[in-house]
Amino acid sequence: MMKDYFEGWEEKADVQIPERKQKGFQDRIVVRKPVEPVREKKPEEVYDGEAPTVLLAPEMKPQAYIRRISTGEEAAVDKDGFVIGKSVEADFVVKSNPTVSRKHVKINLRPDGCWLEDLGSSNHVFVDGRQITEPVRLADGMKFTLSLDEEFEFIVRMGKQDG
Repeated sequence: MMKDYFEGWEEKADVQIPERKQKGFQDRIVVRKPVEPVREKKPEEVYDGEAPTVLLAPEMKPQAYIRRISTGEEAAVDKDGFVIGKSVEADFVVKSNPTVSRKHVKINLRPDGCWLEDLGSSNHVFVDGRQITEPVRLADGMKFTLSLDEEFEFIVRMGKQDG
């Protein structure tokens, strides 16, 4: 096995190495025969961009989640008008933070994506450090903050469609 690994290599003493013009990394050069690729691309494997797209898993669809950064809690955003707040009526209840309003923020599901909307909260909603005054479209990995200290991350994962 090890013999196969060293096939094509020659001992340094058996190879004539030209004189160095300057010192540096060159003192560790070892000359060996070129190695052919293990697998070469065949012409029929080259994608020309004309073939139709094949849907591998039609039962898969994107699913939105939110993650509360301070606790790691996650929840699926599984309905339009998903509310985050400290009220027990909220879809995601923020416990132990008195600066969060009862119904602080809402995530709306629209054909063009998920939109974050402040519900007139006392301490506002921030995206990228800026207070939002109108709905903001959420993107995977985007972070938003309720009040000044309750940070959430918006996450999109592939999941199975509800049957």
